[in-house]
Amino acid sequence: MGQSLSLLGTWITNLALAWLVYHLTNSAFWLGVVSFCAQAPVFALSILGGTLVDRHPRRQILLITQSLSMLQSLALAVMVLTGMISLPAVICLAIFQGIVNAFDTPARLSFAPDLLQEPESLANGIALFASLFSTTRFIGPAIAGMVIAAAGPGACFLLDGLSYLAALAALIKIQPPPRLIKPPSSKAWQQIWDGFVYAYQTPAVRSLLLLVSFVNLLAATNVLLPVVAREILQGGPQILGWLTGSWAVGALFGSLYLGLQQRTSDLKRAILIALSVMSGGFLLFGYSNRLELSVLAIAGVGCGAMLSNASSNTLLQTMTAEEMRGRVISLFSMAALGTMALASLLFGVLAPQVGVLTVYLICGGVCLLGLLWFPRHLA
Repeated sequence: MGQSLSLLGTWITNLALAWLVYHLTNSAFWLGVVSFCAQAPVFALSILGGTLVDRHPRRQILLITQSLSMLQSLALAVMVLTGMISLPAVICLAIFQGIVNAFDTPARLSFAPDLLQEPESLANGIALFASLFSTTRFIGPAIAGMVIAAAGPGACFLLDGLSYLAALAALIKIQPPPRLIKPPSSKAWQQIWDGFVYAYQTPAVRSLLLLVSFVNLLAATNVLLPVVAREILQGGPQILGWLTGSWAVGALFGSLYLGLQQRTSDLKRAILIALSVMSGGFLLFGYSNRLELSVLAIAGVGCGAMLSNASSNTLLQTMTAEEMRGRVISLFSMAALGTMALASLLFGVLAPQVGVLTVYLICGGVCLLGLLWFPRHLA
C-alpha cells in the first residue's frame, strides 16, 4: 500500500509538471525538453544504480531515494503555490528527480524477491509489482487532471510529497528476510560491464530489452496529450483528465489480464496481444478529433503499453540470476525511461512540424512493424 501511494503520487506529479510547463511556455518543444531532462539521467545512471542494488541492501537504498523524492516534490509545491516557479527551476528539479529515479527504480523493481522467498509465489509477486508500477503510472495522471482542474498543479505536487510518507512508513515497518550479499569480487565498473555482457549474450534478455525500448519509445507520445487536449479537442485540464483516465482504464484491463497468466508462454502471447491493441489504439487516435473516439483509442494504447512492459518485466526477473537481478532491472529502467526521454525530445520537435495527430499515426504504423518483427525474436 505504501508503494502504491508513492507511485501514484509520482505519476500525478509527472502530468502536473507537463501541464505546468505547457502553461508556462505554450510549446510542445519545451514539453519534450523537460521530459527529456527528467528521464535522461535514468538512461545515463541506471546501470550504476543497478550495480549499487546488487552490492547493498535494497531497503536502505529505497529509504534514501524516497526521502529525496519527497523533498523534491515539496520544493516544487512550495515554488508553485508561492508563485516563484520558473522554467529554469522546473528543469533543475526535473534533472534532480531523474538522478534519484536512476537509483530508485532498479531498487524498487528488484525488491519483490526480497519479500517473496517461496519460488511458487515469486513469479506472481513480480507480476503484481510490475502491474502496480505500470498501472499507477497511468492512473496517476488521470487523478492529476482532476486535481489540476480543481486546485492547480501546486496541489498535485503537494499530494505527491505527502504520499511519500506512506512509502517511508511501510519501508520502516517492513523487515525483509536477510539477503545474502556476496562480497563483490570485482570493482563496480567491472560489475557494470558484466551486466552489459550478460544482457547482450543472453538472447531472451536482449530481445526483451529491445522490446521494452520499442514500446516505451512509442508510449512517449503521452507527453503530447496536453497539446491534444487543448489544440485538437479544444479543452483544458478536464479533457486532459479524460484522456489520461482512459489510458489508466486501459492499463487496468491490461493488469487484470496479466494476473490471469500463469506460464511463460502465456506472457509471450500477452506481449503479442499488447502490440496489436497498442497499434490499433495509435491509428484510431491519430484519425480522431472527437473526444469519444480519442478516449477509446488512448485506452487501447494504455492497455498495450502496460501489458507489454509488465510482461517483459516479469519474464526478465524470473529468468535472471539473483546476483545479476539489479543490473538487469537497471537495464530495463534504461530501456523504458531512458528511451522515453529521447523519444519525448523527438516528439516535442516533430509535433510542430508534421502535426500532433500525424505523430500518433506514424507510431501506429511503426507498432505494426514491431508486431511483425518481435514474434520471431521472442520465440
